[in-house]
Amino acid sequence: MWATLLLSACGGDNGVTEMPAEPEEVSFRALLCPEFGGTTSIEEPSETVLTDYNNYLHHIEISDLEFNGSIPDVDFSTEMVLAINGGQQPTTGYVVEITQVTEDDNQLNVYYDSKSPTSDCGTGQALTAPYCLVAIPTSDKTVIFHRNELQICGE
Repeated sequence: MWATLLLSACGGDNGVTEMPAEPEEVSFRALLCPEFGGTTSIEEPSETVLTDYNNYLHHIEISDLEFNGSIPDVDFSTEMVLAINGGQQPTTGYVVEITQVTEDDNQLNVYYDSKSPTSDCGTGQALTAPYCLVAIPTSDKTVIFHRNELQICGE
């Protein structure tokens, strides 16, 4: 009898919920991510998900992005583009860099560094607007951007 009661007490829902799955790394490839920041005509910081060629082309046109040759190829049947614009900055030395993309059950997490020069850096007096565009596998999950602000002087 005690064994039956003990087994009954151990069975069933005991209020413990399942732990969420650990986030998985998502591969990405850089499309347009200038090493030294670059510049775009987009003056305000922004984080954008581009899921089709027309929006991708429109983003490149309104951004006046710097690239050599043709626009980087993206197969929107299997990929989408993440575009981060750092906004207009007063000097050189600003960089935006996507460092990691992870996926869990509910969302994609995009981690990126927004780097600015320290006060002792020698910077050029020019308006800049750093940006970075990467391609990742297509997903219908919500994309959450996580900005990490860093001050640097060279790398």
